[in-house]
Amino acid sequence: MKRIIYTFFGLSATALFLLGNQGGPAKTQNRGLTGAPGDATVTCTSCHNSGTFAPTAAFSLFDSAGTVAARNYQPSKVYTIRLTITASSGTPGGYGFQMIDLLKKDSSNVKGFLLTQATGIQITTISSGRQYAEHNVRNASNTFNVLWRAPAAGSGTVIFYGVGNATNANNATSGDNGTPSTNIELQEARVATNELADNIQINLVPNPITEGVNIRLMSNASRSLQIRISDIAGRTVAAETWQVSVGENERTLDLSRLAKGTYMVQVIENQSVVSKKMLKL
Repeated sequence: MKRIIYTFFGLSATALFLLGNQGGPAKTQNRGLTGAPGDATVTCTSCHNSGTFAPTAAFSLFDSAGTVAARNYQPSKVYTIRLTITASSGTPGGYGFQMIDLLKKDSSNVKGFLLTQATGIQITTISSGRQYAEHNVRNASNTFNVLWRAPAAGSGTVIFYGVGNATNANNATSGDNGTPSTNIELQEARVATNELADNIQINLVPNPITEGVNIRLMSNASRSLQIRISDIAGRTVAAETWQVSVGENERTLDLSRLAKGTYMVQVIENQSVVSKKMLKL
């Protein structure tokens, strides 16, 4: 009877070890091993270091569908952050990974990882409050795609830190290899603003027109503007310069020669444009 009990506990301990070995370090060890500031001083190579795979890991950013590559991020937009593990030799029996997202300015955790239905991936928060994306089972694929929501505007550069491992699938660390820590810096994209639209207001009177149009414009500063009128094909049919002053301005254009149809009246300053649609009867 004692022999049966000992055997039972021995099998149970082995099973727990195997499960822990296949789970991510945040979930099973309550720590980050990515090499990021504030993580443990060791990485996956501390345990997975007796194989011959010599793997490396590399990040790339894509749109949420994982198809179009991106070089920086737009605030609050959803992306796919991809970590690819490449073995320099041999054929690994499986792969694992861990990654974290930090702001460059203060190493605070963005916590932008989103729950995903992808097999083998979990989002884990450890006791310190840091959030990681990592494997929860040994994965046959060497590519891990994680949905990620970018931080709010003004957050600045985000750095992803990550590690991976290539295993021989023997349910132990022997014969495996961890990758060196890798990272990628993603700068916040500057969203173009239409400064002119923020500083002037225009109205067309009348609209629709039959002969001419009065362009009424309120400006917060004196400025030199260009007026351009184009047809629906984008061809310029009239253009002139307008020096406006602070406050209300008005200019009358004779458009009697224009054919009936739809036109765009554009007020332009440098690269900023304010447009109004106009109908000629």
